[in-house]
Amino acid sequence: MSAGNRQNVIDPKKLDLHDANIKSVAIDFAGRIVSVVFDMSRAWQHPSEHELSMTFTGVTSLADLYDLERLADHAFAGNVSSWSPGNSARPTFIHLAAGTMSIRAKSLRIESGDTELHEPTVS
Repeated sequence: MSAGNRQNVIDPKKLDLHDANIKSVAIDFAGRIVSVVFDMSRAWQHPSEHELSMTFTGVTSLADLYDLERLADHAFAGNVSSWSPGNSARPTFIHLAAGTMSIRAKSLRIESGDTELHEPTVS
C-alpha cells in the first residue's frame, strides 16, 4: 500500500492489544513468515474494522505456548494481556491470558482492513 493510501499511521508502541482476542496464527516455515490475526472489538478501536493483522517477515525464531481451552474460555473478556514490540536486539512478545508468543523478525507489518497502520523494519 502506498503512503498516499494510508489513512492511519501509528507507532506499534502505542498500539494497545489489552483485551483483544487472538483469532489465528499462521506459520510459513519456508518463507519465514508468521501472521497473527486479532479481533480488536474489545480493545483498541479502528473506526470501521475490528480485525487487525500482524505479519512478521524474515522470522529467525518463534516460541509459542498456548492453553487453547483457557484462551477460548477467556475470550469473552479478551485473551490478550499485553504485547511488547521487538527490535533488532530483542523479539516481540505477545502475552496471552493463557500463553505467550515470542517472535524475532526482520520486519513487521500491521494492517486493519484496507488500512495499513504500520510497516516498519524492526530496528
